[in-house]
Amino acid sequence: MRAVCYIRDRLETLRKLGRGHRIVKATTTLSGLDPAYALSEQLPNAFTAKFVDDGRAVWLSIDGRAVGNRLTDACRVRDGYRFHDAMHLAFAVQLGWSPVLRDMLGCKRRSDPEFDECEDGGRACMIEESVCHLIHVHNRDFGNAAWDQTIDLIRRMVRGFESEQFLAQHWIESIKIGLSVQEELRCGRGGLVHGDRSKGILTVVKDED
Repeated sequence: MRAVCYIRDRLETLRKLGRGHRIVKATTTLSGLDPAYALSEQLPNAFTAKFVDDGRAVWLSIDGRAVGNRLTDACRVRDGYRFHDAMHLAFAVQLGWSPVLRDMLGCKRRSDPEFDECEDGGRACMIEESVCHLIHVHNRDFGNAAWDQTIDLIRRMVRGFESEQFLAQHWIESIKIGLSVQEELRCGRGGLVHGDRSKGILTVVKDED
């Protein structure tokens, strides 16, 4: 089935890529949720993620280490969802939050049993994955319109967890970053993404390998 692009030209932050790289930057950044924990229990302050796409499935590695699972769109319509790990990277860079990425990188906060179970455990990962799919569906159906209700739903989904502290503005900026990077990776058939949490930046680079 011919691939269908649902995301093109939907967000104000999207620009056409030339060769080389571009930077997707948030206008605000958060200090993150890690300062009280050892470095081994913190999301990395900087990283390089490599997305390899064969047209059907995507493999992800971070700092040279294979992480996560081989992802397909898992849908009869080829809609690019196989690149959705870019949204987890955006959450990590902008919010300092991603239980899914913590699980991939082995940096759960195990020294705190309550955080290990409640904030970094299976339920938190399921919530984050649900948020990612909700964002994908909204962008597919409505583009850049009517985000208020979706953001409100996301904030209700995370109520009772540490991520409830994030304001609507924080979610919106994270979503813009994630969708922008996701679309660039889809159009470029993969690539490299450099993340800098201190600046809230994801830099997309064409992988020439």
